[in-house]
Amino acid sequence: MRAVVSKAGQAMPRRIKIILYGLIIATGAIALAIRFSPPQLVDFLTKPKPLEANQRQFLFEVEHQVLVFNKHAFRPLAIAIEERHAQAINDALAPNVQGGILSNTVDESLTETWGEIQRRTMPEPCSGSALSDWLIAARSQFRQAMLVPSLPRI
Repeated sequence: MRAVVSKAGQAMPRRIKIILYGLIIATGAIALAIRFSPPQLVDFLTKPKPLEANQRQFLFEVEHQVLVFNKHAFRPLAIAIEERHAQAINDALAPNVQGGILSNTVDESLTETWGEIQRRTMPEPCSGSALSDWLIAARSQFRQAMLVPSLPRI
């Protein structure tokens, strides 16, 4: 029996030979099983399954809502952030939006002989104008405009 030789000219380990032979045998067995199986099984394994009407409708609605949301929400917001236009950012946000900027959390700790106390203060709620100011300040840290190919200008 000849040894299987690798590119470097060294004989391959026995474990690799066994794995290769096993893959060859498994591939042949699957091909034979498909070749000599009933046509219904071959159709089930090889042909794509059509979706039911309610599944197609659900996928259409999800894709449509994503496309509409990208066009009417994300694109104007991305352009407003890129142009550092505070009023346009506020217009893209919901009216009376309230939120918090997570980078403003403060961790405090007190260590005494009897134990340690740790406290995380959550950020104060901020309005849309404070959020837009923070977005503009965060965006101004980048020197070049961000290239976002999925948000072309119209």
